[in-house]
Amino acid sequence: MVKKAASPRNLSCDKSEHIIFPYYYDNGKLIRYSQERFEKQFPMATKHLIGYADSLRKRTSDSNVLWFEYGRTQALAHLEQTKLLLSTVVTNKVKVYELEKETIPYSGIYITTTSQFSLDIAKKILESDSFWDYVKSIGTNASRKSLRITAVDINNYRFSLGGVHDE
Repeated sequence: MVKKAASPRNLSCDKSEHIIFPYYYDNGKLIRYSQERFEKQFPMATKHLIGYADSLRKRTSDSNVLWFEYGRTQALAHLEQTKLLLSTVVTNKVKVYELEKETIPYSGIYITTTSQFSLDIAKKILESDSFWDYVKSIGTNASRKSLRITAVDINNYRFSLGGVHDE
Protein backbone atom coordinates (compact mmCIF):
# COMPACT_ATOMS: atom_id res chain seq x y z
CA MET A 1 0.00 0.00 0.00
CA VAL A 2 2.83 2.42 0.79
CA LYS A 3 5.48 2.86 -1.89
CA LYS A 4 8.51 5.05 -2.38
CA ALA A 5 7.60 8.28 -4.13
CA ALA A 6 9.68 10.77 -6.07
CA SER A 7 9.60 14.27 -7.47
CA PRO A 8 12.53 15.97 -9.19
CA ARG A 9 12.56 18.71 -6.54
CA ASN A 10 12.79 16.33 -3.60
CA LEU A 11 15.34 14.11 -5.33
CA SER A 12 17.55 17.17 -5.88
CA CYS A 13 17.39 17.75 -2.09
CA ASP A 14 18.01 14.04 -1.40
CA LYS A 15 14.67 13.71 0.43
CA SER A 16 13.03 10.32 0.92
CA GLU A 17 9.26 10.21 0.43
CA HIS A 18 6.47 7.67 0.47
CA ILE A 19 2.98 7.65 -1.00
CA ILE A 20 -0.21 5.67 -0.52
CA PHE A 21 -0.61 3.62 -3.69
CA PRO A 22 -4.17 2.24 -3.75
CA TYR A 23 -3.49 -0.25 -6.55
CA TYR A 24 -1.43 -3.35 -7.13
CA TYR A 25 0.18 -5.06 -10.09
CA ASP A 26 -0.47 -8.63 -11.14
CA ASN A 27 1.89 -9.90 -13.85
CA GLY A 28 2.64 -6.30 -14.82
CA LYS A 29 -1.05 -5.34 -15.11
CA LEU A 30 -2.45 -2.56 -12.91
CA ILE A 31 -5.32 -3.82 -10.74
CA ARG A 32 -7.79 -1.58 -8.91
CA TYR A 33 -9.26 -2.47 -5.54
CA SER A 34 -13.01 -2.40 -5.02
CA GLN A 35 -14.00 0.08 -2.33
CA GLU A 36 -15.09 -2.77 -0.05
CA ARG A 37 -11.83 -4.70 -0.45
CA PHE A 38 -9.70 -1.58 -0.04
CA GLU A 39 -11.46 -0.52 3.16
CA LYS A 40 -11.33 -4.05 4.60
CA GLN A 41 -7.74 -4.84 3.62
CA PHE A 42 -6.29 -1.40 4.45
CA PRO A 43 -8.22 0.07 7.38
CA MET A 44 -5.41 2.42 8.47
CA ALA A 45 -4.96 3.83 4.95
CA THR A 46 -8.73 4.23 4.72
CA LYS A 47 -8.79 6.02 8.07
CA HIS A 48 -6.01 8.37 6.92
CA LEU A 49 -7.66 9.12 3.56
CA ILE A 50 -11.10 9.72 5.09
CA GLY A 51 -9.66 12.93 6.51
CA TYR A 52 -9.29 14.09 2.89
CA ALA A 53 -12.44 12.45 1.50
CA ASP A 54 -14.36 15.68 0.83
CA SER A 55 -11.56 17.28 -1.15
CA LEU A 56 -10.82 13.98 -2.93
CA ARG A 57 -14.45 13.73 -4.04
CA LYS A 58 -14.52 17.37 -5.25
CA ARG A 59 -11.32 17.24 -7.33
CA THR A 60 -11.21 16.99 -11.08
CA SER A 61 -10.62 13.36 -11.93
CA ASP A 62 -11.23 10.61 -14.46
CA SER A 63 -14.90 9.64 -14.55
CA ASN A 64 -14.61 6.13 -13.12
CA VAL A 65 -12.17 6.56 -10.23
CA LEU A 66 -13.18 5.76 -6.67
CA TRP A 67 -12.78 8.43 -3.99
CA PHE A 68 -9.52 6.94 -2.64
CA GLU A 69 -7.88 6.44 -6.03
CA TYR A 70 -5.67 8.88 -7.93
CA GLY A 71 -7.56 11.45 -9.96
CA ARG A 72 -5.68 10.63 -13.15
CA THR A 73 -4.84 7.00 -13.84
CA GLN A 74 -3.71 6.89 -17.47
CA ALA A 75 0.02 6.68 -16.74
CA LEU A 76 -0.21 4.22 -13.85
CA ALA A 77 -0.22 1.16 -16.09
CA HIS A 78 3.36 1.91 -17.19
CA LEU A 79 4.96 2.53 -13.79
CA GLU A 80 5.92 -1.02 -12.79
CA GLN A 81 9.36 -0.74 -14.40
CA THR A 82 12.58 1.18 -13.97
CA LYS A 83 12.24 4.72 -15.24
CA LEU A 84 13.93 8.09 -15.53
CA LEU A 85 12.52 11.25 -14.01
CA LEU A 86 13.25 14.86 -14.86
CA SER A 87 11.73 18.19 -14.00
CA THR A 88 9.57 20.20 -16.35
CA VAL A 89 11.54 23.26 -15.21
CA VAL A 90 15.23 23.16 -16.09
CA THR A 91 17.94 25.48 -14.80
CA ASN A 92 21.46 25.44 -16.28
CA LYS A 93 21.35 21.74 -17.17
CA VAL A 94 18.95 18.82 -17.36
CA LYS A 95 19.09 16.64 -14.25
CA VAL A 96 17.91 13.09 -14.79
CA TYR A 97 17.14 10.72 -11.92
CA GLU A 98 16.94 6.96 -12.17
CA LEU A 99 13.97 5.45 -10.33
CA GLU A 100 13.55 1.90 -9.17
CA LYS A 101 10.69 -0.23 -10.46
CA GLU A 102 8.68 0.25 -7.25
CA THR A 103 9.11 4.05 -7.00
CA ILE A 104 6.11 6.16 -7.98
CA PRO A 105 6.83 9.53 -9.62
CA TYR A 106 4.25 12.17 -8.71
CA SER A 107 5.53 15.17 -10.62
CA GLY A 108 7.84 15.90 -13.49
CA ILE A 109 8.27 13.83 -16.64
CA TYR A 110 9.02 10.14 -16.41
CA ILE A 111 10.54 8.07 -19.19
CA THR A 112 10.42 4.32 -19.64
CA THR A 113 12.45 2.16 -21.97
CA THR A 114 11.50 1.10 -25.46
CA SER A 115 12.70 -1.95 -27.28
CA GLN A 116 14.92 0.34 -29.36
CA PHE A 117 16.89 2.20 -26.67
CA SER A 118 17.89 1.50 -23.09
CA LEU A 119 17.39 3.93 -20.22
CA ASP A 120 21.17 4.39 -20.09
CA ILE A 121 21.11 5.74 -23.64
CA ALA A 122 18.11 7.95 -22.86
CA LYS A 123 19.85 9.36 -19.79
CA LYS A 124 23.02 10.14 -21.77
CA ILE A 125 20.97 11.88 -24.46
CA LEU A 126 18.94 13.93 -21.97
CA GLU A 127 22.07 15.01 -20.09
CA SER A 128 24.00 15.85 -23.27
CA ASP A 129 25.09 19.33 -24.31
CA SER A 130 23.12 18.85 -27.52
CA PHE A 131 19.85 18.28 -25.64
CA TRP A 132 20.56 21.29 -23.40
CA ASP A 133 21.05 23.43 -26.52
CA TYR A 134 17.71 22.12 -27.79
CA VAL A 135 16.03 23.00 -24.46
CA LYS A 136 17.45 26.52 -24.68
CA SER A 137 16.00 26.89 -28.18
CA ILE A 138 12.47 25.58 -27.48
CA GLY A 139 11.92 25.93 -23.72
CA THR A 140 9.40 28.41 -22.39
CA ASN A 141 10.81 31.04 -20.04
CA ALA A 142 9.81 30.05 -16.49
CA SER A 143 12.02 32.59 -14.71
CA ARG A 144 15.17 34.55 -15.46
CA LYS A 145 17.30 31.39 -15.35
CA SER A 146 14.86 28.54 -15.90
CA LEU A 147 13.07 27.04 -18.88
CA ARG A 148 9.93 24.92 -18.93
CA ILE A 149 9.78 21.81 -21.14
CA THR A 150 7.11 19.21 -21.78
CA ALA A 151 6.98 15.53 -22.64
CA VAL A 152 6.07 16.60 -26.19
CA ASP A 153 9.29 18.63 -26.38
CA ILE A 154 11.26 15.54 -25.39
CA ASN A 155 9.43 13.37 -27.92
CA ASN A 156 10.11 15.95 -30.65
CA TYR A 157 13.86 16.01 -30.00
CA ARG A 158 15.87 14.51 -32.86
CA PHE A 159 19.30 13.17 -32.02
CA SER A 160 22.26 11.33 -33.39
CA LEU A 161 23.77 8.44 -31.44
CA GLY A 162 27.27 9.48 -32.49
CA GLY A 163 29.34 9.41 -29.34
CA VAL A 164 26.54 7.93 -27.22
CA HIS A 165 26.95 4.25 -26.47
CA ASP A 166 25.04 1.80 -24.33
CA GLU A 167 27.24 0.42 -21.56
